[in-house]
Amino acid sequence: MKKVIIEITDTGWKKKVLINDKEFIEDWKLTYFGAKNEGQDLEECEEIPDDLFESLRNNDPYEIARALNNI
Repeated sequence: MKKVIIEITDTGWKKKVLINDKEFIEDWKLTYFGAKNEGQDLEECEEIPDDLFESLRNNDPYEIARALNNI
């Protein structure tokens, strides 16, 4: 299964990527000065193709869906 879940709450946001039963999670928490990632850095995950990472960085649902389709 290939899936991206983006969850936004009052304390931060998570980007969860599921590719072939592997799960990768960026977990951003709000801080006084902005936000801090307490999860994985999706850019560092070699299993995530570059076009999927770029679409996640741009937060474009259409591009994310197209990138998942190309995996």
